[in-house]
Amino acid sequence: MATIIKPSQTISLSAKETNTLFYEPIFMEMYQSDIFKIMLNVRNTAKFGFIRPLERILQAKTGCGFTPIGSMSVYDREIQVYPFKINVELCVDVFKDTILDNLLSRGLKMNDLTGTVLLQILLDVLKSAAVEDIYNLVWFGNRASTDTAMNFVDGLWSVHIPQLIASNLVPVFDTNSGVALTAGDGLAYIEGVVKNSDILLRMSPKDSKRIHVTGKIWDQYETDLIALGGGDAGRTQLIDGSTVLTYKGIPVIPNWAWDEYDENVLGLPNEHRILFTVKENLVIATDILGTETNFLTWYDEKEEMNYIKSQGEIGTNYVHPKLMSIGL
Repeated sequence: MATIIKPSQTISLSAKETNTLFYEPIFMEMYQSDIFKIMLNVRNTAKFGFIRPLERILQAKTGCGFTPIGSMSVYDREIQVYPFKINVELCVDVFKDTILDNLLSRGLKMNDLTGTVLLQILLDVLKSAAVEDIYNLVWFGNRASTDTAMNFVDGLWSVHIPQLIASNLVPVFDTNSGVALTAGDGLAYIEGVVKNSDILLRMSPKDSKRIHVTGKIWDQYETDLIALGGGDAGRTQLIDGSTVLTYKGIPVIPNWAWDEYDENVLGLPNEHRILFTVKENLVIATDILGTETNFLTWYDEKEEMNYIKSQGEIGTNYVHPKLMSIGL
């Protein structure tokens, strides 16, 4: 239930309310990005995995008796979530003399955003920022980093995939990173990563496979298809006004956030990343229904400032390295 305390105005949301109003839309957007499996109720750690398939269990019958062959086994991994927080303060002066000025309250309540349309606008901005931050974290977070915005989760590109490459647990196709793309590279690199994949990934259902690429590779792949004759119905589609590319029926998904992070943060303008996998193989975990997850917004009359704070937990991992093929 919401509580109101004077002289400062406070809105306190329970875990369930916080989930519905703030975090559920964020993680739903991550799920709808068609990249991750989302685990919503992980407290500290959780195990996940799959039952290994049985093989060669049939045998010749040569008389009476029982001769067992094969046994069930489970491949499992563990994912851990780490705490995060959101602390934001705002003085309404940023809205004065702008197009949003008419949405401010008047008189002594002018600086108080509690219950106003502007507060909802601010929350929407926070949600968008949280989605971007979480997306960068799950790919590029590193608990060994000194960057306080990135050092509480180990990301896939920054930690997990390099560890797998160093241990020779995933196939890697050389995409000539560091050199600008040229004609034919988009098709050649995507084809190379797919052909380089493990048989377990190639045998996976086609509707679960995804080829994730940088935005530049996606652009080059589209250009390559056009150069081959305008593309064909099997590789280029127009859905809801947007071009959708596939390779042998597998969706090719652009990740422009990789390009942005590589260029603006890592200083790598020509990093050609490709990840061929299945959607269920990449996991984000959180505990948006836990008691630690809450959301608080209040106005302090003495400071004439609006404050927003929240906290939660998040972690990321993968299911099986054989369900990944890397281009780098």
